Amino acid sequence: MKRLQEKKAPIEEKVKIPHTQQSGETNYFTFAEGKWEAGDAQHTWSKKVDPAHPEATYYEVKFTGHKIDIYSGKNRMMGKVKYLIDGEEKSRGRPL
Repeated sequence: MKRLQEKKAPIEEKVKIPHTQQSGETNYFTFAEGKWEAGDAQHTWSKKVDPAHPEATYYEVKFTGHKIDIYSGKNRMMGKVKYLIDGEEKSRGRPL
């Protein structure tokens, strides 16, 4: 009888990047100047969005890795979002 060897899945390193981390070489947020409220340790809020230029209210996350999960609140007033990775659109729609 042959014994099967189990293959272990590679360990995936996870790094949580808080929105309050706004500097460094990697793994930090940059918010569009003048478009966001400071918030607190748990949240930050966008100021009123100009309907003619919604793209001006953005944030960027500079990260190192092959995957990123974005968590945001869902509220009818928040509108839609567009996600780009390395300048290429990956998703568009309402936040989940």
